[in-house]
Amino acid sequence: MKKSLLLFLLIIGAFFVVTGCGEKGKPNESAISVFSYHYGSFFEGYYGYDIEYTDGKIMFTAKGSNGVDLDINKDIDKAKLDELAKLINEEKIYKWNDFSESDDNVMDGYGFGLKVEYEDGGYIEASGYGKYPDDYDKHHKALVTFLESLCK
Repeated sequence: MKKSLLLFLLIIGAFFVVTGCGEKGKPNESAISVFSYHYGSFFEGYYGYDIEYTDGKIMFTAKGSNGVDLDINKDIDKAKLDELAKLINEEKIYKWNDFSESDDNVMDGYGFGLKVEYEDGGYIEASGYGKYPDDYDKHHKALVTFLESLCK
C-alpha cells in the first residue's frame, strides 16, 4: 500500500512539473486586449491607466484623482501595446498574478490594482493595499515610466 501511494505521489508530482501546474504566473506571448493599472493613496493621489480596443481603435485613458491632474484620452497604435506586453514579460510582472493581499492595520495607505487580459484568454490580476508582490517598487517604476510615456 505504501509503495502504491508513493508511486501515485511521484506520478502526480511529475505531472505538475511537466505541465507547469503550480507555477506562479508565466509569460504570455499573446496580444493584450485589455489593460488596467491603478495605484495611489489618499494623500499622494490616485492614478489610473486603462487601455482597450474600442470601435476598432486602441484607446489609452489616463486619469488622476485626489489632487492628481491627469485626464488623457487618445488612440495609440498596436506597437505600443506590443511594447507593453514585452515589458510585462521582461519585468516578470506576470508573476504578480493572483496576488491579493492587504494590511488591515493601514487606514490611509497605498494600494494598487492590475488587470491584463490577453487575446488567447490568459490574464493577470493582482491587487494590494499596504502589501505588495516581491520587487514591486522596481517593476512598478518600469511600468509607470512606460505608461507616462504614452501620456506625451
